[in-house]
Formats: sequence, structure tokens, C-alpha cells
Amino acid sequence: MKRLRRTLILSLAVFLLFFTFVPKAYYPINIEIRIKSVFGAFRGNHFHGGIDFSTFRKIGVPVRAIEDGYIFRLSNKFYGFGKAVYIKHKNFISVYGHLDRFEEKRLKLETLSKRLAKNFDGRYFGDYFFKGKMPFVKKGQIIAYSGETGAGPPHLHFETRDLNNNPINTFNIVKIEDSIPPRIGKFIIKPLKYYSLLNGELKPLIIKANNGKQPDIFYASGPFSITITAWDKYYKYDRTAIYGWKTYIDGKLLTQIRFDKIPFYEGHQIALIYDINRSSYKKDYFFYNAYPYYGKTLGKNTILPEELFNSLSSGKHTITIEAFDFWGNSVKKSVKFIKVPLKKIEIESIEKISPIKVEVRLKEPLLTPFVEIKGSEEKLFYKPSFNKNGENSIIVRIPRPFDGDKYTLRIKKCKYCAWTFKTFDITSKKTDGFALKKGTNWITIDSLKKGEWIFGNKKGPLNIGKNIIPIYNGILKIRVENNRYTFVFKKNGKRGIEKRILLLDDFVIVSNKAKKRAISVSDFFYRRIPPDFKEFFLVKKGEEKSLRYKDYDLFFDKNSLYKDFYFKISKNGIKYEPQLPPLSDSITITPDNFPFKKSVILKSKKPDYPFLKRVGLFRFNKNTGKWTPLKSNFTKTEIIAKIWLGGSYALLADESPPELKIYYPKNGRRYRNVWRAVAIIRDKGKGIDYHKTFFTINNKKVWAIYDPDKASMYYPIGKFVKRGKNILIATVYDYAGNRSEQKIVFYKR
Repeated sequence: MKRLRRTLILSLAVFLLFFTFVPKAYYPINIEIRIKSVFGAFRGNHFHGGIDFSTFRKIGVPVRAIEDGYIFRLSNKFYGFGKAVYIKHKNFISVYGHLDRFEEKRLKLETLSKRLAKNFDGRYFGDYFFKGKMPFVKKGQIIAYSGETGAGPPHLHFETRDLNNNPINTFNIVKIEDSIPPRIGKFIIKPLKYYSLLNGELKPLIIKANNGKQPDIFYASGPFSITITAWDKYYKYDRTAIYGWKTYIDGKLLTQIRFDKIPFYEGHQIALIYDINRSSYKKDYFFYNAYPYYGKTLGKNTILPEELFNSLSSGKHTITIEAFDFWGNSVKKSVKFIKVPLKKIEIESIEKISPIKVEVRLKEPLLTPFVEIKGSEEKLFYKPSFNKNGENSIIVRIPRPFDGDKYTLRIKKCKYCAWTFKTFDITSKKTDGFALKKGTNWITIDSLKKGEWIFGNKKGPLNIGKNIIPIYNGILKIRVENNRYTFVFKKNGKRGIEKRILLLDDFVIVSNKAKKRAISVSDFFYRRIPPDFKEFFLVKKGEEKSLRYKDYDLFFDKNSLYKDFYFKISKNGIKYEPQLPPLSDSITITPDNFPFKKSVILKSKKPDYPFLKRVGLFRFNKNTGKWTPLKSNFTKTEIIAKIWLGGSYALLADESPPELKIYYPKNGRRYRNVWRAVAIIRDKGKGIDYHKTFFTINNKKVWAIYDPDKASMYYPIGKFVKRGKNILIATVYDYAGNRSEQKIVFYKR
């Protein structure tokens, strides 16, 4: 019995000793842990700097210090983290944001906060750094209570930084249990060069990741980039960003990215990591630019796309993406592609051998050529009947009646190879007895025989030699002996509207007609065009350069670019809202959303406008379809703003007063008690000025709390409400100085 008692005591001691010294995961809130966002997640124009813990939309959850340390900073701001506590620990800094109130009982922080706010407008005091003795807190000690101040619904934003104040991955400090691997949804393959045809076309391919099936195969004739959709889960219903990924071709590592540390000055790299046109932090859609990577902080390439593609042999290759989380869970997905030889077919000659046939002679034999043809007045290519005439010759049948005065034939050696184009006359003196040539306003018919021509209601004899007739709109008919020929013409008709579409290097696509649909190799020709500094511009990496277009100046310094930037500046055709009239032509910098390493300076001449406070530079947001204001500054002669992406910019005037409607209490209603006033407020221009949102209740002015997430302002007015009639006035200003006001009357029983 004694031995049994001794054994039990010893076992209990070992048990207690084990659980005393084994470290446990510790969290800043002691409720069910649900992670809504992680370090490095997409946030529009910056990376998310920490972890968002769900408080299940509750306010007032106790927030505790993650380790022993000293509180060195408090914040109370309208934007960003709202109310926040900053603690310096031995090896790192922890930040707790979106708080409802600070701890009062032990630390007296709430009293300090209210005293500081009184020096301003009673609501916000900005940043406060403790001088001298800083409050010391123990691990697990309550420092504040969760809320929804700043941006977003009720939750706790928690992040960790190194002692130099650079954000580091929060999972280095906060440990969680996670066995769920990330997921990969789609591959988006994008052409990078004018010859990078993907399945024969110069447009992106979207391929769903294989789910245990054979991966899809595509054909590529040039270097391309890879974008993926990927996300992680820490709980059944959560959807968060991933920790990193690796990109391989045929098992060879190309790119490796990890979100370990992102200094604030590298926040602009968001456009290098994410496809910002497709990503959305509100819907947790994450589109990652998996390859290549042009930055240095988050990862590296082993080889760049053009060099890689040139090193690959023709034939089949495999792209593999491995996405992983911080805890080692990973997933791999693959797609396959076939490298198609870029070499085009060389056409030696095209000769007409009968009224409805041409012979195409090639410089090399072809097994199974692909042939298409179209007339110069026709919009689309079509597939004619043809047959081989020996190894290096093809006989192509041209259907009648003829259209226009020339044909364009294109030919390639495989389904996904590049086309070779050749334009030729559709008549010849040798086979038809005459040759036709179209000018600007005249048609020349050089004939060996006599005949007749008819053009609309005009007609005349066709004599031997050169016959010159004016061009009319309609059909030209020529009769030579027993043969009749038909041609369709347009007076002064050009061969279409030339349209240049900018690519990502020194090349453009040139089209002989403007088209709205997706780019196809069947519609365009490719041409290398040197920068002419009228339509296209080139700024090289490391170069300092100033450019002027219309009423705007752009300034690039030596650190503005990750790589050479070949771009186009043009007027855009975006419509303006009546409340935001333009003060000069707007401009578009193409490619849209091209990321700058350091902000580029955009300048415009200061407009002759009576209310300069209403004037500002704006950027058009394609996702929302609205103009969004930039932070603009005035000098004596100019208005200046910093931009960090290509896109559409304009100088606008904000003539739109804020929308305002008192939501509660209701006008004319009777209430037992009224504790809070709430108003809905929105602005289409430069934004609500949160410094100037207030209520006046029975002649008592009180500053209101502006909540941009709910597009509202509120204040607890209960102590100012009296029995009987009460007058409530809501007043709002925007940053342009426009003012809105609404007055209501309500009653208390």
C-alpha cells in the first residue's frame, strides 16, 4: 500500500513537472481561436502586417500581453489601427490594434487616453510615446479590450515587429495547431513577348489545377509568366493567404517566395507579389504572381523567363507549383506545356496560275501546312481548299467573286506555330489578261485585251493598255472576253485603322483594324518600334528622367523602377461623374497597374479655379468604376502627387457635397429613451473629413465618431436629451470643403 502511494505521488510529481516546463501556445485573447487573416495577405496597396483574430463580432474581449515587456506607445486614430497598444519585449515588439478601450484598473491607460484626447477634439490624439518610466506588463496581463476602431468590423489585429520596427511573420511568436494544407485553384499563364503565343494566341490562358487527373497541356512559342490562385485554411470556414511557394519546371526550381519579413519601405512590392487587378482582400481572393519575381526582399529567381525558355528543348515540359503554410503543410499542382519552335515558314513566291488558283512556293518542305487567306476588304481569314504540289509547293484555290484588290495569305507549319504573312495582287496580266491596282481615289487597270467595266451606274470600255477610272463606293465589274470579274471597293477607303497595342518589352502589335475582342494572332502583325517619345516612351532601370505629355509631367528618379519600363501615354475615354468635372485632359499610362519600385512624381499646371481646395489629382479604379483621390500638394505653379502604378489619372474638381441622412432617431418620432445618434454619410470625391463630423443636440455641439466601414457617424447623446421636444442637427464636411447638414425633431416621453 505504501509502495502504491509512493508510486502515485511520484507519477503526479512527474506529471506536474512536465506540464510546468513544457511551453504552451499563448494568444492575446483567451477565446476560441479563429484566424481571419495572416501576415503578408493582400491589402490593396500594402501587405497585411500581422494576424487578425476573430472576436465573433463582439466588443470588449480582454486583450492580454503576449510576453513580459514595457508599453512604450499608445495610438488613437480615426484610420488604420484605431486605438492601439505597442509593447517592447526582449527580442521583439508586439502591436494590438482596433481596440475599444485601454485597460484602466491597474495601468490607468484609459484615463491617460481621455486626457490626451482633450488636447485635440476629445476623440483622437494620434500617437503618444511614453517618456521616462514606461508601464511594465507581465505575460497574460490585460492591457485593453477588443473593439472595431479604425478599419474593419470587430476583431483584434495582432502583429509582431523586430526591434527596428520592421513587421515579421507573427507565427514566429504565436504557435497554432494546423494540419490543413493550402489549396491551389487556377494557373494563369501570360505571354511576355510579342512572339509568346499561347495555344496560337497572344492572350492569357486560365487553366484549372488538376485534381488527381492528368494535367492540362498548352502550347507556347515564347517566354511567359505564371500566376496562381491559392489560399490556406486554419479552420473549416476560414480562407487566408499562404506563407509562400516554390515554382518548378521539369523539377528545376525557378522561384522561391516566403513571407518572413516585410519592411514598411517595401510595401510597394504588393504589385510584384499579387495580381492586383484580380485580387480582393474583401473577398479573400489571392492571385499570386508565382513566376518571375522582380524584387529582392521576399524571395529570388534562379533564372528569368526568356533565358529559361531559350534553354528548354522543343517538346513537352511540366510546370509545378508547391504552395505551403508556416507549419510545413503543402500542396503541389502541375500543368504541362509543349514548346513550339518559333521559326516561321519562308515563302519564296506566290504566282497566280489560273483565275481561281495561286501557287505558293516555299523554301522548305512541309508535311501538313496550315493555310488561311482573306481579301483586303474582308474582315476575317478563311480556310481555302489546297493541295500539295511536290515537297515545296502548294496550290491554293481562290473562290470568286474577288473582293478588294489584294489578298493576304498566311501559312504555318503546326497548329500552334506562328503565322507567316504574304500579301499579293489578286489579278495578273498573265492569267486574267489584265492587272488591277488600287490607288487613293483611282483604279488603274492594265489590260492585254479589250473589254468593259461597270462601276455602279457608271460604265465604260476597257482598252488595251492602262485604263484609269475613279473609285466609287460599290461593286466594280470587269468583263474580258467570256470571263467576268467582281471587286468590292470603298471610295477613299483606307485599309483599316492602325491600332498599336503595347506589350511588356520593346515590341508592339500593329493591327490593320481596331478590334474590341481578345487579341488573336489572326488579326495582328508584330513589329519592333523604337521609342519615338510622341506615343511610346522608354525609361530604363536606374535612369533619371522627366517626360511631358499634354498638361502632365512625369518624373522618374534612379530608384523608381524594378526593370526597364516601355510604356504608352494617351488620352483616355473614361466618363466623368457630373460632381467631378475635369479641369484638363486625363491620361492613361499603359500597361495598367505596372508597379513602380519607388513612387513616380505626377505634376500638372495649377488650374485657374476659384476653389483650389476642391481640386485634386485622381486615379481611376477599374474594379469599382470610380475615381479615387490621390494625396495632392500645391506649389505656386503646380499640383503634385505621387503614383505607384500605371493607370488612368485626371485633374478633377470635387463639386459633390457629402450624402447625409440621419438614420436614428427618426424625424417626428417619440421615444422612451434615445442613447445614440446615428447618421449615414458617403462622399464621391475627396472623401469625408473625419475632423469635421459632428452633431448638435439642443444647441450642444458634440464631435461624432466616423466609421468608414459602415459609412456612418455616431455619438452617445443620451445625457443631452430632455423630455419633450429635441432638435438634432448632423453636420459633415469633406476634404474639398463641401458641407452637408440635416435637421430633425424628435420627442422623449
